Amino acid sequence: MLHDLFDIPFGRVAEVLGVSVAAAKKHASRARQRIDPPPAGRDTVSAAEDAVVDAFLSAAAGGDLGRMLSLMAPDCARHADAALIPDGAQAVVSGAVAVAEETRLFAERIRASTAIMVDGRHAFAIAPGGHLIAIIDIATKDRLVTRIDITRPTVPTVLSMPSTTS
Repeated sequence: MLHDLFDIPFGRVAEVLGVSVAAAKKHASRARQRIDPPPAGRDTVSAAEDAVVDAFLSAAAGGDLGRMLSLMAPDCARHADAALIPDGAQAVVSGAVAVAEETRLFAERIRASTAIMVDGRHAFAIAPGGHLIAIIDIATKDRLVTRIDITRPTVPTVLSMPSTTS
């Protein structure tokens, strides 16, 4: 989990644990499965919605306005904790065009995000240098992004890595 959440190289993890790099990777694999066991018969709609979110984040990371708009509901809204946005930026932005245009300004942060589970839901963490500063929670409906929430993590938040098995 140190590697997944904080980008600590497996070589360093192996050194701390006193094991080989291969054994450290195996420990990480087992930890992922214990924290988030593979769901029995994963719902195909959920998989499709996750694919929409992944495609949206990929487009956002690349600043692809057209692709982002094709994946967003016209009335999409972005809600952000005021402490996480630049001075003068709006905490709530409404409308797909406005949200997509603003999202392009944060491409670097989006590229630094990683998939996580938050309280049992798929989300994304922004954790530069291993310091968790924000959680991005993207809601979808009918395979379109409808809402983006950007919040600071709270103490009772339960984080885990998503399952790597399908």
